[in-house]
Amino acid sequence: MSDEPKQTKDWTGEEKLRVVLEAMKTSVAQVCAKYAQHGLSEEQIQNWRQQMVERGGEVFEPKVAPQAPQTVRIKAPKQNPFLVFIATFSILFNCALAVLAAAVYFDLVDLSGWFGTGNSGGDASALPAKVSSSRPDYEALLASASEGLNPQGNSDPSAPPSRETPSRPPVTAPIFGGLQPPQGAEMVSEVEVCGVLGQGNKVVFVLDLNQYMRTAPDGEKNFERLLMEVRDGVQSLGAKTAFNVILLDGISRLHMLEKTLVEASGFNKRAAYSWLSFPSWDVPGGVKTRFGETDLGLKLPDGVVGPWRALSAALAFDPDLIYLVTGDCSSLRPDEFSVSELSGVQVSSAVRSTVWERWRRETDAVRLTVAKWLQSDTLRSSDIAVSDAEIDVAIRKLGIPMPAKPLGSPDSRWPWASIYQKFSRSLMRSIPDLADTHMVVVLPKGRDLPVDLEGKSKEFAQLSGGSYTILDEESLSSPR
Repeated sequence: MSDEPKQTKDWTGEEKLRVVLEAMKTSVAQVCAKYAQHGLSEEQIQNWRQQMVERGGEVFEPKVAPQAPQTVRIKAPKQNPFLVFIATFSILFNCALAVLAAAVYFDLVDLSGWFGTGNSGGDASALPAKVSSSRPDYEALLASASEGLNPQGNSDPSAPPSRETPSRPPVTAPIFGGLQPPQGAEMVSEVEVCGVLGQGNKVVFVLDLNQYMRTAPDGEKNFERLLMEVRDGVQSLGAKTAFNVILLDGISRLHMLEKTLVEASGFNKRAAYSWLSFPSWDVPGGVKTRFGETDLGLKLPDGVVGPWRALSAALAFDPDLIYLVTGDCSSLRPDEFSVSELSGVQVSSAVRSTVWERWRRETDAVRLTVAKWLQSDTLRSSDIAVSDAEIDVAIRKLGIPMPAKPLGSPDSRWPWASIYQKFSRSLMRSIPDLADTHMVVVLPKGRDLPVDLEGKSKEFAQLSGGSYTILDEESLSSPR
């Protein structure tokens, strides 16, 4: 026998079957000798033979192929078209109600006309009128005829006549289109700006943004007060009142809240409040650009600048009430504006401004008084003249208040008379038929407007049925 170690083999099933068949044909000993090198023993062959006897019959049994799982399909019941329609309509109706509720909440839709005036208790007058038939209502015709014969509407001839008389012709729509203003006494709103009361159903607010509105002591604080006055005036408007806001920047630049009159709904009033909430220290940079003069749909007259140009833009909306809040516009320097802004304006450079002339006189009087006081000093020789430097030092040490130097150019003068003449010629109706115009002029203490500007402003305000008011620093600083 060989001395090499026997290696045990891992027998496969096919090899085990072959070994068992050989052992059945020959003998177990011969097969063990044949595969001795693989470590095959008689005990293994006997075990394999026993397994073949016990499980050999399975080879001849018929094999059953595994069945794939069957998918059971349940046929969906047929949907009813009517139920589908009802479900779809219900979803769309609920979405429409949600949109309508949001529109009413944000004041985009007004349903007061559908639900009456809100009277409860079964008042028949609050219900909408029924649609009349094609047959004429003879009683209504007779009633209208009797009203034509008796305009006062008094059934009793002995009753005193009514004191209510129309103050102006009926208000028409804006001359360039836009919102059709609502009519009726219930549409008129009571407005108050800077203590000036007014009534109207189409209101335009005009506010001057120029530097002279903020240069006086506490100027920015006073300008914030003016902004608040205009914002509060807008907030006081009734829901059916139409309005707009115009801001004057420089001598002719205009900023507008809207390009047409809009209803004073909660949404529009909130938009106006937000637009007018810019800080006074950031003017005009803080003003958000919305609409300007080019959006008016008409050309404003050439040669009309300052408050008269802003007033021309306000009248273009055909309102029945205007508030114009301005200041010392004559203090602007013409050389600070372009040729296009001064188109049609003939600025005079030969006539000195009255404001500068008054400043010169007051300044010269103070300096002359100080010079005489210095000259009266007993220690000073009468031969020595008092110099300007000595006067300046004395004024500074004694704390003598000097007149405030006015703004603008000392050798130029705005032709306010000519500007007003061009403005009045551009009007489409006589002044009494125009809007009630309330002019509120904010001036520093001791400052006056040029005579020609102040005189024409008073004349126009009074003829239109409005008012002319001058506010000083004390009036603005007082509590409301």
